[in-house]
Amino acid sequence: MSNWHVLYGNWYAWPGMAVYQPGRGDKGHSDHTVAHLKRHAMEQFLDAAVAELADTRSLSKNQFEIGAVTGVTNPTLGMQVIKSGRRTGITTGIIDGIEGREVMYYNGVQRVIRHVVHIAQTDDGGQISAAGDSGSWWLNEKTHQAVGLHFAGSDHPEYGLAIAMPPVLDALNVDIAL
Repeated sequence: MSNWHVLYGNWYAWPGMAVYQPGRGDKGHSDHTVAHLKRHAMEQFLDAAVAELADTRSLSKNQFEIGAVTGVTNPTLGMQVIKSGRRTGITTGIIDGIEGREVMYYNGVQRVIRHVVHIAQTDDGGQISAAGDSGSWWLNEKTHQAVGLHFAGSDHPEYGLAIAMPPVLDALNVDIAL
């Protein structure tokens, strides 16, 4: 499970299409197939999608350098969260907004994304996210329960945006393997 803009990436992608790692944008090709697209949730105003792993890959419940995901919970104001991003590595933040909406452009098409969670810097003032972190899971820092699917952010001011995990799972009709 990841973002629509990570797995599908354009309006012409179709279920069954191969997912590469590294991705197409990083010179991935058919020899790098790790999954096949199943469905997405853009019609439900969520930048989210799911793919079925190829036989060459096994499912892992671990977040790189964080540990196992222990379940899922709703984001709450003041919750301290952590993620492992492709670009920024391990970052932490604090949820200071829930149930928001964000207008985004995907290949020139304007979309409203719902169930947006706003994640602010912690007191250390460290970086929250950067391009390439999309698809990372924000976890409750204490319990490691998944609370959000990272999809965007900003450097000025520094913040991250995620989609609340329960609506993502519902829209994609998937559960987190425990």
